[in-house]
Amino acid sequence: MKLHFKQVLKIKNYIILFKLLLSYSSTLLFNIVFSPLIFFILISKKKFDIKFGIFYASRIGSLSEMEVFLALQKKRKTINVLSFDKPVANIFLFKMFSREINFFFPNYFVKKMDQALKFFSRSTKFSWSFGQLSFFPNYKILLNTDINIKFTQEEIEKGKKMIRELGIKEKNKWICVHNRDDAYLKFKNPTYDYSYHSFRDFEISTMNKAIMKFIENGLTVVRVGSKQKQKINLKHEKLIDYPFYSKRNDFLDIFLLSHCEFCVGSDSGIITIPFIFRKPVYRINYGLGHLDALTYCYPWPLITKKIFDLEKNKYLNLKEIFNRGIDKFDRTEQFDNYNLKLIPNSEDEIRNLSLEINSRYNKTWQDNPEDVELQKKFWITYKKMYNKRFMGNIEPKIGTSFLRNNQYLLEQ
Repeated sequence: MKLHFKQVLKIKNYIILFKLLLSYSSTLLFNIVFSPLIFFILISKKKFDIKFGIFYASRIGSLSEMEVFLALQKKRKTINVLSFDKPVANIFLFKMFSREINFFFPNYFVKKMDQALKFFSRSTKFSWSFGQLSFFPNYKILLNTDINIKFTQEEIEKGKKMIRELGIKEKNKWICVHNRDDAYLKFKNPTYDYSYHSFRDFEISTMNKAIMKFIENGLTVVRVGSKQKQKINLKHEKLIDYPFYSKRNDFLDIFLLSHCEFCVGSDSGIITIPFIFRKPVYRINYGLGHLDALTYCYPWPLITKKIFDLEKNKYLNLKEIFNRGIDKFDRTEQFDNYNLKLIPNSEDEIRNLSLEINSRYNKTWQDNPEDVELQKKFWITYKKMYNKRFMGNIEPKIGTSFLRNNQYLLEQ
């Protein structure tokens, strides 16, 4: 929250007041010291395309923005002054990006220059909007470009050796699956309350039937994630519960995700990694009101959580969700305050999606006219109700069986 100077002076807590005044003073001193550089950049904006940005490398999903940045740079050359926050979520992935991106400048300098240029130019012309919703539409460039980071031959050999030790046979193909829970965030910051995000979580056991269908299709299934609450209650030679592997490491995390056939997972940063390596990503338990984000770059089938109104004892359709502003909810307590319960995908719903995924993977899938019409009707309804700022041109396919069985969503 930004405060005007007069508002700062009204603060009664002297420790907070001192910190804020110190921040204002340091900003003022910085702007004075670097005023010649700031002025030069402002008057040279027509000659030089220069941008400042800080990558949020402390979260695995935000690390993927580096690949988007590299793809954009091939289309439009800019002079970049870049930095990153710490601690880095995955050291090896950051190492791969560091081969292509130069990080010469300290975080403080980049942040203050970015702030100063925004203030004096009254625009974001000089800023990379990393970590913000306004950057997300740029992900669409990954659908039509080649990967910009590569493993060295030595790293490839190292990865092959590690996956053999993990239990994946030499010629076996594997997929990655993931369920979101709060174990990772609690491990990273045990004193912080992350319950506001719990509406995005679900149990790994609901993927059991789907996992077995992937295995029946000849694929090894690797559950990914660095920290998870529960082990999978299944046993099979082609099933690997990798988060509980004693030799799990940053390198193997990325090797598995980058070389998989595809990934099935939830609304979590880790599944952006196969995507930046141009692998298909199938989402489950996604938020019904947040499909707009996927209309830029995710053409693959998905299924969503359902919203149940405890007072009315009914599932809400799209019209009700949008009319009541529920599509904007992004915290657990918002659903609780309205007596709404998010219903995770059932084991059978995820299994049915896995059958569709297998068929698409085997190139045997065929749409029937009734299902095509249902998909059109879903997106016509969604776009009619949609009242937010961002919307791309892609219409991700809702899982065929899921949409057939939940046509109440389209009621008017």
